[in-house]
Amino acid sequence: MECIMRKSRDRFVREAFFDILKSYSCGLSRLSTEEAICILMDHPAPRFFVSFHTARRMVSLMIRGIKPKGINQNKLMMYQEILRRYIQAGGDGTQYKILEKIIQQPAPSLYVNRSTMRSIVYRSLKNKF
Repeated sequence: MECIMRKSRDRFVREAFFDILKSYSCGLSRLSTEEAICILMDHPAPRFFVSFHTARRMVSLMIRGIKPKGINQNKLMMYQEILRRYIQAGGDGTQYKILEKIIQQPAPSLYVNRSTMRSIVYRSLKNKF
């Protein structure tokens, strides 16, 4: 399931990256790849790119006051946002069905660090040409 989420996220990043390049190519100056990546870092996402099972596990830990281990700061911020929405929707740690709807909602960012974003973009460029 995580592989499917990763592919979906990568496809969205690739499409958003090329949309950003197109939107900035109308003027006299062109946008560099690194500038486009910086813009993409703050780009909202159409959903949270995480599986229901992973979101449930992380929210369950956080509700019990346990900080998830082995995840980077961006992922922690994503899980905190999911937890905030979960609690706001009336979740109390026993009803996880709400999470299915929450992870399908638009996310404020992609929650991906710069090196991962760069890797996705350059892999896309390599495969495109």
